[in-house]
Formats: sequence, structure tokens, C-alpha cells
Amino acid sequence: MKHKRLSKLRISCIFVIIISTVLLAVFYSRGGLFKNNNLEKLTTKNVSLYPLNKNGQTYGPHIDNYEEEPDLIEVYGTHGTLGYIKSTDLESPPNTPEEAIKQQNNRKTPIELPVYDKDGENIISTFVLQDNTGVDY
Repeated sequence: MKHKRLSKLRISCIFVIIISTVLLAVFYSRGGLFKNNNLEKLTTKNVSLYPLNKNGQTYGPHIDNYEEEPDLIEVYGTHGTLGYIKSTDLESPPNTPEEAIKQQNNRKTPIELPVYDKDGENIISTFVLQDNTGVDY
């Protein structure tokens, strides 16, 4: 009798494993939890530490050692006005020493950028870029 019980238990376990495997295979073959490529929406590429404004632009301060730069970078303009400069207004970093020298030689002085409100629409001030010594370019 004990042998029959073990045999029925083994058959029941095997049956549960087979049914579970089939159900999982069907579930995942139809997209499972990530139907319609929702997996892409869950990646960290689409997650930002920065809030979005009404125009869909990210805004906030520059964060050291964070790969992403906001679309609108927080700065204090002339007379201490808090606002944002557009990251697209900044020069892209040079890839070679030669490019760096060329950028420096072609740089107009001083560099003044418009400072916008958080929606990136209204110019509220200006921002003058300075080098590390505090001297205007």
C-alpha cells in the first residue's frame, strides 16, 4: 500500500511539472509579462532622475558622475537669477587633443548664453561661461 501511495505521488508530481512547463511555455510564447515590448519601457535607459517640464524636457542641476545631462541645466544667471541653459547651447566635448585646441582657438569671448525658465520657453536672464579660474573666456 505504501508503494502505491509513493507511485501515485510521483505520478502527481510529474503531472504538475509537465502542466506547469506547458503553461509557462504558452505564457511566454505569447509575450508573457512583456507583451508589446513593455520590457523596453522597464530599462534604466528610460528612467531619469530629472523631472520633465510641460514640453517633455528634463531639467535640473548637473550631477557629477551621472551619465545623463538634463536638457535644461540649472544655473544662476546675471544678478543671481535662477534658471536653465539649454544643453544644446553648450559645445560638445572634444574627442582628441587637436579638437580641443581648435575649439579653444575658435571660441568667442565672452560666451553668453540665454537663461530660460523651467519650461525652456521664456528667456529670463543671461549666463556668462567662465573657466576654472573664474576669468571670462
